[in-house]
Amino acid sequence: QGLLISGALANSCIDFKEGTCPLDELNVVAQNEEVPSALACQNLCNQNSECGFFTWFNNECFLIKSCDYVEKCQGCVCGPSYPSFDTCKWPPGPSCNDFQAQSCPLTETNILDIVEPVTSPGQCQDKCSLSERGCQYFTWYDDMCYLLATCEEYSACEVCISGGLEPDYESCQGPTTGRPVPTTTKAPAPTSNQPGGDCDDFQEGMCPITESNLIILLSNVESASVCQDRCRTYESAKCDWFTFFEKDCFLLRTCDSVDVCQGCMSGPAYPDIDDCNGSSPKPATTTVRPTTPRPVTTTRKPTTTTRKPTTTTRKPTTTTRKPTTTTRKPTTTTRKPTTTTRKP
Repeated sequence: QGLLISGALANSCIDFKEGTCPLDELNVVAQNEEVPSALACQNLCNQNSECGFFTWFNNECFLIKSCDYVEKCQGCVCGPSYPSFDTCKWPPGPSCNDFQAQSCPLTETNILDIVEPVTSPGQCQDKCSLSERGCQYFTWYDDMCYLLATCEEYSACEVCISGGLEPDYESCQGPTTGRPVPTTTKAPAPTSNQPGGDCDDFQEGMCPITESNLIILLSNVESASVCQDRCRTYESAKCDWFTFFEKDCFLLRTCDSVDVCQGCMSGPAYPDIDDCNGSSPKPATTTVRPTTPRPVTTTRKPTTTTRKPTTTTRKPTTTTRKPTTTTRKPTTTTRKPTTTTRKP
């Protein structure tokens, strides 16, 4: 999920974002071209009783009912109908609201270094600022500090803190600034349109953990049930299977075979493993017992480079793309936003 714009009763200058509100058919009230500025777009919003928010990009103005999340879009401006845009600093500088209880992309190409133990997000930010490897962002998790080159999207992580070099994280911990509050997300229960297997699909064994099959490795996962939840809620790639072993959770694409692994538990994303607790897991049908399962890694130091789950919440990129206006959260393309709500 993207950044959330605060409710109408608390609108302020911090609610103007470089990005776009949802531009789906039901949310767009009107679309206007040849609008010279974000302020002019906001003025049009104020003249429309259905408009609560706006998105402006390259002289095009979208009048919008609500703005439950913001997708980053360089050159776009979005925000509420008030306060007046011309009373606010633009572009906005770094603020305490830039720190998120989520994870930046923890990929092999984005991680510059991993430092541990680091006992707080503030110390992790200090490590980033002192790094000689070009660190611009950090993600702190469970005394581990990831020094990162970019943060183009946020990923769901209930106990992470991520941010950039400014402002100083510790200065944002006063009584009036607040800090990101980690939240715990439980995967949704299966519905009729969710893929399903049956309880016999859960096996005491290990699915193939190869470089091509492994999506991500999550550590310090409490149980097979929580591992299954992570598989369901992982959004950057489609997770259909998981293997859980000694608090390591392997999110996987397929499970064409199961190797014997004492203490492992493997199964599909659905049905809910907790609903199958009354039945014993089926034993694996092969006879080779693997060593402790670990993903294959290349050229980087830790297998811990893929610890965190990810989502698709985008941060600003260095291109000049703007979002498409489909029923999904808008993505950034080089075309102007299209919308299913057409101008008469």
